[in-house]
Amino acid sequence: MGKRRKRLTMAKYAKKYASIRATVAKLKGVVEEAESDGVITSEEAEQIVEAEQEVAEAVVSSAAEEIAEEVTEQFETTVIAAVETAAIEEVVEVVEKVEETAKPIAKKAAKKKAPAKAKRQTLKRSVGKSKDKG
Repeated sequence: MGKRRKRLTMAKYAKKYASIRATVAKLKGVVEEAESDGVITSEEAEQIVEAEQEVAEAVVSSAAEEIAEEVTEQFETTVIAAVETAAIEEVVEVVEKVEETAKPIAKKAAKKKAPAKAKRQTLKRSVGKSKDKG
């Protein structure tokens, strides 16, 4: 099911797409009425063409409204993002000013540690000679 058909049939979109459903129903009614006797006259053909144009205009107008809503939402999100970045930049500037005006803290001299005792080295043993021969 496509988006248009879904929107025409779902209750969620009932209010927004009521005009489109009405024009589509009108087109179906005109076509069924024209085809009921099996012969389509020139007057009936004109009525069908007019109904088709009304449906096309309704669909285009609803599409234009959707696009306008999307553009508005995108504009709002970009404006919000711009305001947030401006606020962040202002906070950064304030923090930098505070850092510049803050007095440097004098560090205390570190105490030197006593040198560690030297570790005993192990004696080297000769390799390959064993004490037990036998």
